[in-house]
Amino acid sequence: MTDTPSTTTEPKAPSVVLQGAAPRVFAEGLTNLVLGWPHSRLVFHHAAEPPVAPGQPEVRHAALELTMPTAALVDMAHLLLHAAQQNQEHINRLAAEQTARLNATFAGLPEISLPGRS
Repeated sequence: MTDTPSTTTEPKAPSVVLQGAAPRVFAEGLTNLVLGWPHSRLVFHHAAEPPVAPGQPEVRHAALELTMPTAALVDMAHLLLHAAQQNQEHINRLAAEQTARLNATFAGLPEISLPGRS
């Protein structure tokens, strides 16, 4: 019995070369998400000012508005969740280390009071 070569080929990931400098954007959260077809829109923000008084809104600045194909967005969400799941132990360990360092710093600080405030 002889093996017959397959007439179909396995799909290969395309080779990608990134050119130019992509803008770097810092965002603290997602303000708005509009899922649609064929495109979806995400608006990311960073906080500008905390609420001045109880019941007042937090002032946010739009950091980035991203419109992309919905299918690519769903793929990206799946990839992000998978990566977070695979790295959960590492992320938790780093968070615990940073929290311990922060707590040690606070514990070593002298009591600080502001004049005229209790």
